[in-house]
Amino acid sequence: MKKRHLLENSLVEKLRTKYEDFPERTAIPENGDQFVGSGLKEFLGAYGTDFSLKAGETLFLQGDTADGLYWIESGAVAILQGDLDKPRLLTFRREEHVVGEIALLEDIKRTATVAAITNAKFKYLSQDKFQGLLALIPGFGVELMRLLSTRLREVKPAEYSDGMYDHLTGAMSRQAFDVRLRDEIDRAQIYRYSFSVVFLDLDHFKEAWIQVVSATG
Repeated sequence: MKKRHLLENSLVEKLRTKYEDFPERTAIPENGDQFVGSGLKEFLGAYGTDFSLKAGETLFLQGDTADGLYWIESGAVAILQGDLDKPRLLTFRREEHVVGEIALLEDIKRTATVAAITNAKFKYLSQDKFQGLLALIPGFGVELMRLLSTRLREVKPAEYSDGMYDHLTGAMSRQAFDVRLRDEIDRAQIYRYSFSVVFLDLDHFKEAWIQVVSATG
């Protein structure tokens, strides 16, 4: 197991205080955990490796190579981005949650740091075991799809909140463009690649829109 980075005690205390007031902390799904039928939990219980962290220790750092995924057996962790002297808090994960699966599936470096804010126990599934289960056991892939679906449901309410898209056409708004642009700039800085923004100016758009509206009533 790799050497763990240790957060400052003052930062851990601030994160723990925020966690106490976190709105989703007490929201437990009807089936008792994050996964439908607890299938992924059963796979990790059967094939995963036990280990633990003390409060303040990091599970992995932003920019690390993805080496596996982790199921939180007990305790809580913070998901952080940026300089750990003054990081940006994204969210928290607690018992019955999985972390680390996105970078593993996409074969990219970790996009955030995960740090324990309490003493925590985990089940660790290595990259080799992960790929083996995907190849040999179809049910494992199904459980991963359920997990990713849960992730999408977490993101969608914020992504499609008022002002982010036009309710009539479904088109994303200028506000949504600004948010996405900022995200892409941050991503480009993290992974050190360039990207382009293409701007299309449609001539006589107003006239074309009036014709379409008139034709459809």
